[in-house]
Amino acid sequence: LDLSRASVLTMYLLPEVNLKLRPKLLRTLKPGTRVVSHAFTMGDWKPDRQVAVERNIYLWIIPAEVAGRWKLQADLPGVGVRSYQLDVRQKYQEIAPSVRSDEGTHPVWEARLTGTAIHFVLIDGQVAHRFEGRVEGKSVHGLARTGVGSAEVETPFEAVWVGHL
Repeated sequence: LDLSRASVLTMYLLPEVNLKLRPKLLRTLKPGTRVVSHAFTMGDWKPDRQVAVERNIYLWIIPAEVAGRWKLQADLPGVGVRSYQLDVRQKYQEIAPSVRSDEGTHPVWEARLTGTAIHFVLIDGQVAHRFEGRVEGKSVHGLARTGVGSAEVETPFEAVWVGHL
């Protein structure tokens, strides 16, 4: 059965069947494909959303593969042209990036991955930059937002995958 063209997959399978099927789903389905299960989980893969309608309904969104080392470049307000190295650890949709530049390491908050959409807040000096991008294979394109309200500045950024950790 070829599932590669599916955009939504619904299942009502026992947990042990879900666990056997999980590797094929992650390998075969495109990032962003929604997987919905009635009553049964996928083991340690936490659902992106869970609702109760007499029984639990679980939603997973197939995550893009972002684990590894990335080089991100942007011309950011308050800091100028910057090149960052992002080391991203990934477990399904949960990501934990660590970031450094020539100026040192930088705190990262609110990192999340939903299908191909990636979001994180990077602190450089005293300035917070909100990065929101789209994963397209081994590259990410998006906008970095700095400031708030009418003082917010949007700057394009690009990141490219450079290798495994």
